[in-house]
Amino acid sequence: MTSMTNTSTATRGEAHDTPPESGGVRKPWNPLTPPPLQITHTPGWRLTVQPDPSPTDVTCIVFQTTQPDFGLDFEADVYADGTTSSCICPTGVSPCTSNREGWTPDALADLATATERLQVWLDDCATALQWTIDHTAEISRRLRAGGRTPAQE
Repeated sequence: MTSMTNTSTATRGEAHDTPPESGGVRKPWNPLTPPPLQITHTPGWRLTVQPDPSPTDVTCIVFQTTQPDFGLDFEADVYADGTTSSCICPTGVSPCTSNREGWTPDALADLATATERLQVWLDDCATALQWTIDHTAEISRRLRAGGRTPAQE
């Protein structure tokens, strides 16, 4: 997964990247309102278009999040051709250390206590992916209608 920047533009003062879990409303994508999640994700629900040189390869980045304890990133995307993509991959900071000291018993114990946070994070990723799959047809239709977010239509 590559690092991507937010390419959406707000119109009429509407916030396109306000996460629903923070109480924000994403009017431009209604009725495509993502469900609330258990925890706050950064950046979380995006629903932003990542333009591509080819109109058939336009991508909507639906959801992105990082799980810092275990050094994992998750992303769910929809393409204009109606396909979806999702991945979990290591971030630049991973729990593997290459220093000579290696892990300490305290560091391992701290990581063990983070497993509950990992479980909640994975549950939210599953919710985001299911919502993405359920709305792939509508998102890809909107992408084919010009490769723009509904706010730009």
